[in-house]
Amino acid sequence: MLISNKSEIVTRGISCFLNQNYPHLELIMIQCGGLSVGVAVPNFPELHYIYHHKQASSAEMRNKACAKAKGEIIIHWTEDAYYAKDWVTNQVNALIRSCADISGLNKTTGCPSWLSLQKKQLAYPDETVSWITDQTLCYWKRLWTVYPFKNTKTGESTDFITNSGGTVYSHHYSKGYQGQTDLIPVPAKRAVIPLVSCIMATSDSEMIIPFVLDYFLYQDYPNVELIIIDDGKNAAPELILHCPNVKYFFISSRKTAGAKRNMACNLSNGKIIIHWDDQDWYAHNWITHQVSALMTSGADISGLNLVQTFPLTNQKIITTEKSAWIYGATMVYWKSIWENHKFKELQTGEVEDFQQHQGFKIFAHSYIEGFNTNTYMKYLDGITPDDPLTN
Repeated sequence: MLISNKSEIVTRGISCFLNQNYPHLELIMIQCGGLSVGVAVPNFPELHYIYHHKQASSAEMRNKACAKAKGEIIIHWTEDAYYAKDWVTNQVNALIRSCADISGLNKTTGCPSWLSLQKKQLAYPDETVSWITDQTLCYWKRLWTVYPFKNTKTGESTDFITNSGGTVYSHHYSKGYQGQTDLIPVPAKRAVIPLVSCIMATSDSEMIIPFVLDYFLYQDYPNVELIIIDDGKNAAPELILHCPNVKYFFISSRKTAGAKRNMACNLSNGKIIIHWDDQDWYAHNWITHQVSALMTSGADISGLNLVQTFPLTNQKIITTEKSAWIYGATMVYWKSIWENHKFKELQTGEVEDFQQHQGFKIFAHSYIEGFNTNTYMKYLDGITPDDPLTN
């Protein structure tokens, strides 16, 4: 943590650090110049305050802190920001699960306006695949050892992201951080964006598949495929024309839901699998949030354990009661999990059985506004709102 000479701000940063639930931590605090605030630092073994009389650049201060760090993983800490108590845990999970060299928050909402973000994109036309927030960087110390921070016109963090050679994964745990947001563009060649396979088991759904495809094609996640397994009366391959990342498979004999899920998983190419139901609505950033939840939680399976529905009778949003299970249409999991524990060939109950495996870690995230069940009924009744969650 690079600190100023304001003791009340330093105390805030220390407080957030001491509240973390990660079990093995240290905080390296570097101050160069100004009146020492060492008296404001509690005498705890995990707190290390280093003071230098001579002024130094932020790059030099970061290098001093990294050199003193004993951990394999380094996380930037800002003295006047808020961090949720599971921030470090989520950061470490994202770094390890993504197999990246650098991780951090992609908080595009931190820009003053979308216009300013568009200006950034114009300034970096080849580097708009992803963004990462300077103040939230998390990386392996071994990368810093090879490429320490440098004094540059673009800033030491931007140079580190662009020129260190490290791969970068940007997560979306925005609730965990509140503070200054300086976005750094991630070059396409550096970005870690795992292929996600969405799987959909359907039957005689020609009328609603176009709506489901719309929700899929509008997703903001850039590396994704959709596998459709259809055991209806008639094949309908024409529904996916001009959709290169959608694959349609028709089977002539009826199969159980569990059997169709297994077929779809077997045909998938992604490391991550997401269920894509043919009766539900998904927000444009649903896949992004799902992947981030799986990565940052360190779970094997994630999704929602309570959902919103739009009954045709009163046309009002209703939130279900919290369930002991992840709702099947919102499940996201690692393909490796399925490879070792396939779905039972049941027509109903296959997802609940899948989740009962004793060794699985299951995490229920809170993005309930990103999913709405059975909204296709409105279209069949002639109601076509732009967004079912705003009506």
